[in-house]
Amino acid sequence: MRSKDRMPLFSAVLLGTFVVGTAICPQQARADQWGCEVLLCMSNPAGPEAVSQCAPPMERFYSVLKHGGSRPTCPESGWSGNIGYQPLTCPDGFDLTRRDVGQGLQPVCESATGATRPVEQRSQPYYADIPQTNGQPGLQRIWLSEH
Repeated sequence: MRSKDRMPLFSAVLLGTFVVGTAICPQQARADQWGCEVLLCMSNPAGPEAVSQCAPPMERFYSVLKHGGSRPTCPESGWSGNIGYQPLTCPDGFDLTRRDVGQGLQPVCESATGATRPVEQRSQPYYADIPQTNGQPGLQRIWLSEH
């Protein structure tokens, strides 16, 4: 079998998790499945929609981000579904702060030496802090597009 014909390991694990999770406890899977699907998709290093099975739950998730509604959760993982929004960013070595630039407080990027740069718009302004997928304690930040 050629390597391009093989399903990536993450895809196989993701699909297997969906199928097994739904088969083992179909009633509970219905209640919490969407949030756990979103969490699994967001934790894919290749991106939340790199696996075709992730398209439907992520489309629904992006719709909730855009129009409001009940956010997904995955209680089994400890993810509460909290989503952050941070549209501005600074280059490495600079921190986002606010300074009075003659027009009131404005966001600027400032280095430890006091140098400033203009802020930049982040292409992926939404983020989710999700449980680490590598077995380490703590959270990892996943940046999401607005779709």
